[in-house]
Amino acid sequence: MTYDKYIQDALISELKLAGAFDADAPTKLQGHLDYITFNSNIGAGKWQIDMTFSSEAIPPFKVNTVYKFFTNFVADVACNQVATALPAAVQELIGQVVAHVSALPK
Repeated sequence: MTYDKYIQDALISELKLAGAFDADAPTKLQGHLDYITFNSNIGAGKWQIDMTFSSEAIPPFKVNTVYKFFTNFVADVACNQVATALPAAVQELIGQVVAHVSALPK
């Protein structure tokens, strides 16, 4: 699964859980993954996700998420920590998207 698809599925899942998703809604939120990377260095573990969102109903906006996490000096453990931290990083991204859209004037 690509990062794009993972983030899209996670966003849709969260909106469905919140009762805020309608596949037939006339307004569609489009997301473009501008940049994604991770760092597994000791003391500097992080995911960085930068996305641009747009819709015909709202002006385009960017979300830049940096999710920090602990890493280990053992490579196998550090790699596992990177993978384990991705869902939390995406969750933080989704929270920022929802906060931005919720703050828009109605």
